[in-house]
Amino acid sequence: MKKSLTVVVALLAFAILISCGDTTEPAVEKAAAKDEYFVYIGTYTKGESEGIYAYRFDAASGQLSSLGAAAKLREPSFLAIHPNSRFLYAVSEIDDFDADKNGSVSGFEIDSESGGLTPMNTVS
Repeated sequence: MKKSLTVVVALLAFAILISCGDTTEPAVEKAAAKDEYFVYIGTYTKGESEGIYAYRFDAASGQLSSLGAAAKLREPSFLAIHPNSRFLYAVSEIDDFDADKNGSVSGFEIDSESGGLTPMNTVS
């Protein structure tokens, strides 16, 4: 349990923030206007965890609200948002992708309204 808590805290420190809403303008500009962001946290999935979880963060109040599992993915440890704020990429720390001794990288399209993730592709 202590190890899981440490992993969650560490991953929270690396959470990815993006602005909510329309993705036609830069996230930084929208952040100032709305003060709301999506936060994505990748989790190790050896227990009950399902992968990537989404949260809504209200910068004005400091409130973090769970949106639930955004994507089922094995061992997503590093997440990155594309500069246009429309895509999320996740590295999976696995050693058995597609019958090879490799990890994988998955790409997801971000729903700008709900924060949901739609799988696009996974490669070795």
